[in-house]
Amino acid sequence: MTVQSLSPRACDCDFCTRHHAAWVSDPEGHLGIRGNPAMLQCFRQGSEQAEFLLCRNCGVLVAVVVRDNDGRMIGAANRNAFDARDQFVGETIVSPRLLAADAKRVRWRQVWMPTVLSIQ
Repeated sequence: MTVQSLSPRACDCDFCTRHHAAWVSDPEGHLGIRGNPAMLQCFRQGSEQAEFLLCRNCGVLVAVVVRDNDGRMIGAANRNAFDARDQFVGETIVSPRLLAADAKRVRWRQVWMPTVLSIQ
C-alpha cells in the first residue's frame, strides 16, 4: 500500500482541528512507533478512551492509540507527521465526537490497525 492509496480522515473535533490532524490507517497493515519516552507526550481528551501521542521536541501530533478489549493496541498515524504528507490523497471529514463511547471503539476496530509502541 502506498500513501497515494490512503485517504486521510480529518476528525472535526476541536483537538484534531487545532492540530490539523488527518488520520491514516490500514486495518490489514501494522503501525510501529519507536522513540525515547522523554520525547513523547501522551494526552487524552474527549471520551478519554484514546491516547494521543505528541512529539515533545517539535510538537507534532504523531498518532492516536487505544487498547482494545482483548488487550491489543490499535491506532492510526497523523498524516501530518509524515515527511511525504503532500503525497496522500484528499481527506474525508469524520465526526467521531458524535458517536457514543462504545460506538467509537467499534469504529476504531474497523478502521485502525494493530500498533506496537517501542519506547526505550
